[in-house]
Amino acid sequence: MEVSDGSRLQDHKLSSIDLHPGNVAFAQPGPAHINNFLIEPPPEHEIRRKDELPTPAHLPQRVCEPQDVGFGPGVVKILDFGHSFRPVNGAVYPATVFPSGTPRPPELLSGQKAATLPFKADSWYLGQLIYFILTHGWCLFPSSIGSDSEDALEEYKDCLTKLHNGQDNLMNQLPLSVKEHFTPYVLALLEIQPQMRLSISDLRWDKLFMETAITL
Repeated sequence: MEVSDGSRLQDHKLSSIDLHPGNVAFAQPGPAHINNFLIEPPPEHEIRRKDELPTPAHLPQRVCEPQDVGFGPGVVKILDFGHSFRPVNGAVYPATVFPSGTPRPPELLSGQKAATLPFKADSWYLGQLIYFILTHGWCLFPSSIGSDSEDALEEYKDCLTKLHNGQDNLMNQLPLSVKEHFTPYVLALLEIQPQMRLSISDLRWDKLFMETAITL
């Protein structure tokens, strides 16, 4: 996980507030992986019209299914900084400042629905992103995507309790060493109370997290 670039943003007093799977790029697979992947051709299907007749010659006759080539070892880079801003100490940032696609931090869903610690909002998004990567594309809080309702907090608490108690079915499919390594970090980044959340800057200096090579 590329924590360094996210931390450098914070070194410059910038908050991303938009960390999600669509805004990161993975390292490309190596040649050996690609060659193995290409041994078998991708599935193909004939294109048929609604009346079951073949398409005319000037249109495609067959279609290949898109394939996931995976990714290789290396860093995950943050791509999109369109929502980034430089917070002012003591300022209150309403929920409308933050993008709504990814399940929002709890402080944006209850009370005054605002954040005084936007860097800790980054932590919340990073925790979800790590979970997404570990589980091969699953959202930890699927029912809360796009929600601005306080009702989402119930899903948050339920899912985090299952994760804490070792009852998350997706994480339990990981090798035990991977699960035990990452679960405490995900939980620390997803603390309900923002002041208790692990910051990305602190995570950057955690040697156990930054220097341990994990292969999924």
